[in-house]
Amino acid sequence: MAAWYQDNSRKTYVATYTNEKTMRAEVEASAKFGWVTQTMASSRKGQWTVSYLKDERARVRIQAEEAFGQVGEMRGKLVQAVGKVSALEAAVRQRFQGVRTETSNPTQLEQRLLKSIKELVSARQAAITQRNLVLGAYGTLQSAYEEAENMRVDVSHVKTDIPPEMAALRQDIGIESERLQRDRALQEVQEAVVKPVQDWQIAVGNQWGARSKIAKADQQLAKTQQSPAAGGNETQATSANAKTRSLRAERVKHEESLRSAETLVQQREAALVGCLQARDARMMGYLAR
Repeated sequence: MAAWYQDNSRKTYVATYTNEKTMRAEVEASAKFGWVTQTMASSRKGQWTVSYLKDERARVRIQAEEAFGQVGEMRGKLVQAVGKVSALEAAVRQRFQGVRTETSNPTQLEQRLLKSIKELVSARQAAITQRNLVLGAYGTLQSAYEEAENMRVDVSHVKTDIPPEMAALRQDIGIESERLQRDRALQEVQEAVVKPVQDWQIAVGNQWGARSKIAKADQQLAKTQQSPAAGGNETQATSANAKTRSLRAERVKHEESLRSAETLVQQREAALVGCLQARDARMMGYLAR
């Protein structure tokens, strides 16, 4: 329920208070809506009676001052939002250079690039929203100016040239909306890159794992062959031969795993190339603007 001082149909109001703090708070609150204290009386019983009078000229002046302050606050937030967009644009450029020059953990590098692009999309959308809020604040201020002019209330101390500011904001919103579309397109192609890169990295890891197992099997075979059964012991010789056969069988399995891994790496690379080309082309166009 709205407070009494927010009722535009009232012109006068009398209130009785039993708490001085409450009284002072309501006097201050009502003043923002153009109410002035006409009389204030206190009694020995700890009561205060206040007569209020609606001063329309004061209300209009306060309304313009508050609208002007709101514009300033909204523009301050816009400056912060634009700064965040600029920082994230720089981060995207840096991340892209990283995926093209660094070789360690490509999946992590691509994921970080995608994260930065997503943050940029979110920040640019927030900045566009903030520009619209500033436009709304300017509209409120313009209405306050018009009311002040109609009532011949001087608000020159909070006067600013609104039309050029609103025109510049609308132009910026159009430009940033186009950039937001490009950001989203960039996000789409980057999302198409992350999974293939991850699949390729896993396949390469499996390939190196198979090669490592083959190398280890070769070392064990060489060690076994260099250690013949001492004294020609038949039992030891039989054991050594069995171990050699087992190691050779393991090596064959590792070779099969390596061939499968190499084939998979080739397949993953073929799938990845197209995604990377599409992403790089989109990104180069993005960086060139």
